[in-house]
Amino acid sequence: MRWLLVLAFACSKTAQDDPALIADFHQVERQCLQAYNDAFHRQGAGQIDELALAQVIEHDVLPPWQTFHDRVNHAPDTALVTAMRRYFADRETAWQAQVVMLHGDDAQAKATYAQKNADATADAQALAKLLPKP
Repeated sequence: MRWLLVLAFACSKTAQDDPALIADFHQVERQCLQAYNDAFHRQGAGQIDELALAQVIEHDVLPPWQTFHDRVNHAPDTALVTAMRRYFADRETAWQAQVVMLHGDDAQAKATYAQKNADATADAQALAKLLPKP
């Protein structure tokens, strides 16, 4: 019986979500989405061209996103971590496809972007339901 209690306690500790991971998620998501949205709006306003938007995605958005994605991939499995992994993978693939689109007319990249962007939006909504309330 004593071993069962120890095992149950150990499992409950590993299944809990890491508060630092959650805080860093918010910071990285905010940073990356702000950089992306700012550049996207500047491009839409004619302040930068499509290649400059692609450069922002490649140099300012994807590197911190990919670094955190790698961290999440190595975090212990929980429902929240699984949702984060899905969201980060789909958003990353959407942005990568968008970069290809911005460099030229690519039907496959357009299709991938459309699908993965929609998937990432759905992932974000599902993830929001799992995040602890402040």
